[in-house]
Amino acid sequence: MTSINTDVPRNIGGAFRAQLGESPVWSDEEGCLYFIDICNKELLKVSPATATAAAADAPDVVQTVKTLPNTPGCIVPSAKGGYLVAIAVHEDGTGGRLYRVNPRDD
Repeated sequence: MTSINTDVPRNIGGAFRAQLGESPVWSDEEGCLYFIDICNKELLKVSPATATAAAADAPDVVQTVKTLPNTPGCIVPSAKGGYLVAIAVHEDGTGGRLYRVNPRDD
C-alpha cells in the first residue's frame, strides 16, 4: 500500500497562478517541483521548504528557471542531467523539437 506524506504543504505556490501550468516533475535531488507555464513559455520551480518558510502571498515562492524560446508542451528529466522540454508543433510546421535545460547551468 502506498503511504501519503501529510506533512507536505498543500498550497506551496502561495498566491502564484500560472496562466497554463502543466507537466509537473518532482526532483528528489533538489527537493523541488519543476513545471512549465505553456502560455508564458517558462520553466518554473517551487520548493516546499521555501514555500513553508515564506508568506502565503510571497511573489518569489515560484521561481522562473528559464524563459523558453517557443511554446513548450511538456518536460521530462534527462538522463544526461537537467530536463528535456518538448516544443509544440505549430500550424505552420515550426517547432517540434527538444530543448535541453539544465537549471544548475542557467
